[in-house]
Amino acid sequence: MVGMLSAFLMLIPVGVIALLSEYLWRKKRLRGEGGRKFVHILVGVWVSFWAYFISFRTIQILSIFLLALLIASKYMHIFHAVHDVKRRTLGELFYPLAILFCALLTPPDWVFTLAMLFLALSDGMAAVVGTRFKKSAQNYLILGQKKSLLGTTTYFVAALLASFVVFKLLSPDPGFYFADFAPVLFMVAVASTALENLLPFGTDNLVIPVFVVLALR
Repeated sequence: MVGMLSAFLMLIPVGVIALLSEYLWRKKRLRGEGGRKFVHILVGVWVSFWAYFISFRTIQILSIFLLALLIASKYMHIFHAVHDVKRRTLGELFYPLAILFCALLTPPDWVFTLAMLFLALSDGMAAVVGTRFKKSAQNYLILGQKKSLLGTTTYFVAALLASFVVFKLLSPDPGFYFADFAPVLFMVAVASTALENLLPFGTDNLVIPVFVVLALR
């Protein structure tokens, strides 16, 4: 009973964010990439701290539920803001799969948090900034995908800041290990930035969090 109550409480903010995004979409306040990333960032930041409140087993169950909900939403046109994008991507479906696979790997709590923040903040902010300044930003093509230098820089800076802040605040005994671990955090940020550039059709939403967990375990 306690586990079910905890799981329900974890889903309440997700539901509020989804309903708010739909309301703003209908009011024409959110459209396209901005609407998707509104949900992407807020839900991801909330999920990143789940490991401190519920078990990884419960996280696995909740991620499967979210995947089923998103599939239903995609084909029944329920949450328009989540799927309102013209480019080819399945990123919204890879999102709950990333949560599932990271939970299956049962990493330390701080590593799970960091992996989810790479997905939520780094990827989300890069898309927001890249879209907001797409006319003035310097763009480039990589494997047929249009990227912006400003968006890529935003991703790297956000990933690096998240890595250092999460490690210092949440990892066990951060003061003793930080000097040795800092180069690892830097290289993970560099590698994930490269993956974000290379992976097509939203697969970075799945691959990057799993990569972070495997690299830092």
